[in-house]
Amino acid sequence: MNFLLKIGFLIAALVLTVGAILGYAKNQVSPPEDIEQVDQYSLDFERMPVAASRAVSLAAADDVYANAISQLDIYRNEGKMAADVVSANLRTFANSYSKSFLNFSFMKFKASEWHDSDLRRMLTDITNLNSLKDDNRRPVITGTRADSLKIVAGVISDYYDAVAVSRSLSYHGVSEARATIAQADSYARAKYLSNCTSLKNALGNVRSGIGNSHYQYVLGQLNSMLRYSYRTHSESEFNQKVINVQRALDEYNNNAQSLYGSKRDLTGPTNRAVKYITDATDYYMNFN
Repeated sequence: MNFLLKIGFLIAALVLTVGAILGYAKNQVSPPEDIEQVDQYSLDFERMPVAASRAVSLAAADDVYANAISQLDIYRNEGKMAADVVSANLRTFANSYSKSFLNFSFMKFKASEWHDSDLRRMLTDITNLNSLKDDNRRPVITGTRADSLKIVAGVISDYYDAVAVSRSLSYHGVSEARATIAQADSYARAKYLSNCTSLKNALGNVRSGIGNSHYQYVLGQLNSMLRYSYRTHSESEFNQKVINVQRALDEYNNNAQSLYGSKRDLTGPTNRAVKYITDATDYYMNFN
């Protein structure tokens, strides 16, 4: 009986020992059932949005942009990053870069001098940002950020329109002169354009520039009539010439002060024209 009990105890002890060993082995040797996968490429890419946010200039931010887009293309093409992961990283980067871009853009709009190279770069950057699409072909830049890009593009477009207006110094009729001067005044007071000293000064010269052109036009008409040979033209032809000159003279005298702020004296040329008309009238009366 004692012998059987000893055998039983030995068997039980053996079972417990084996169970303990198996349990230990399972806990210590077997790998975990759920291993958290680390996306090393996304971790590596995380430095790109940070770099964009810390860029010290628009040119530096653009360099980061070029590198980031190139890196994502490589990850996508080589299968190192799934399409949805690429899209997520692209959105994160675009958000950081576009914020820096907008900050630099509005800083440039506050400057007293604007440079064409900066504005051209900004337009290129806006085009690039608007062309970014996710894996479902949806725009990456949307909402208020997209609206801000439109504002920047609009300011630049207005700038080039304003430059064109600032160079419109020739007289082409009272209506066009009035419209051009009004445009120049409007652009000179615009929120951002008014910061650009050279543009504002150029726009401020439009009024006097067109006024001078108008004066030269009328003076040219008067001098042209003085060179008009009434002896070789019919009286009706000469009379039409006089009507055209009188119309130009009246147009200037009636509008110059209100349009240009001053009216230049045309008394001398006008008196010479009157004498010439008198001579022509006498000629037609005596020789026709």
